[in-house]
Amino acid sequence: PAASPEVIGVPMDLKLVMPQQLKVRLVNDWEAVTREHKLVALPRSPTVSQIMHDFCNAKARRSTQERLYSELRAGVCNYFQQALSRALLYRYERKQYEDIASSPDLATLPVEQVYG
Repeated sequence: PAASPEVIGVPMDLKLVMPQQLKVRLVNDWEAVTREHKLVALPRSPTVSQIMHDFCNAKARRSTQERLYSELRAGVCNYFQQALSRALLYRYERKQYEDIASSPDLATLPVEQVYG
């Protein structure tokens, strides 16, 4: 019998449809960081928190699921906070992250209010 996707340890395929413009932007950003060792200036605007807030508010206005989008926003921001230093930064960006974590101005802010 076929294993259900809920079974732990069973690989699942994830297909993400991405606009070509976004693909180009991601490749350019990857090259800037990994090949040219460039870093973005922080804090960014808009921040991850602002982007998620605007997205969820726009979706919630068109549905009856306002609470769902509020929980989605909180979940994505929580994931971002937990995963940023462990999985989302390139090696060359980690020093910048450590500097921010020890900065008197930015250390008290959640990372989703610093990164964008």
